[in-house]
Amino acid sequence: MKAESLVISVVIQAAFSHIFEVILIIATALILKVSLLAFLAYPLIFFLFFIITLGISFIFATIGVYISDLNNIWSILSQILFLISPIFYLPSENGLIAKFNLINPIAYFLEVLRSALIYGEIKIIPLLIIFGLGIFSLSFGILIFQKHKTKFAELL
Repeated sequence: MKAESLVISVVIQAAFSHIFEVILIIATALILKVSLLAFLAYPLIFFLFFIITLGISFIFATIGVYISDLNNIWSILSQILFLISPIFYLPSENGLIAKFNLINPIAYFLEVLRSALIYGEIKIIPLLIIFGLGIFSLSFGILIFQKHKTKFAELL
């Protein structure tokens, strides 16, 4: 079995679970009589998020072989990332969080999703940034994983 299939299967499983969450959101939108036209952009945005997540997963799978406590470290870092990501607020343009969000890929996804689902418009620049991040993340993740995968059995 190829080592890549393990990483890909975990990301696909999470994506499959997310599909059910989206169904619940669409059902809620139908009950609240929200226009569903904005949801047409969601598959593209979700695909780009899937690509970035897959690339990052390859990187973390590689690092996890070398650092046994990576799950504990990542659980803390992901909570911090969640708390500083602009999910329920819009950061001020000159604040410290706004400056951090320039390097936070989740912030770009939230901006594109917020503009598409709430305001019904597609922001091209953040969408292009997400596309670039996706290509870079997947390419870099596969490169790192391929370079180190021959050592995995020895290190585990």
